Amino acid sequence: MKRFLLKLFLIKSALILLIFSPVLLEADDIKIKIEDGIQVIYNPKNPSPPKGSEAKIVLKQEFSIGGEV
Repeated sequence: MKRFLLKLFLIKSALILLIFSPVLLEADDIKIKIEDGIQVIYNPKNPSPPKGSEAKIVLKQEFSIGGEV
């Protein structure tokens, strides 16, 4: 019975995470307005990555000196 409840809890948690994950990763767009003939750019708190680039930074170890191989 405990295993069933644990599996049910994990499934519910995964579904809730999948439902709300796009909202957590959502970025705001930059707003550009012209006020009194001057271009004003409003930067959001959660900026979106530049178009054509990846959404996350991926770090890959290419070389190391010493340590384990």
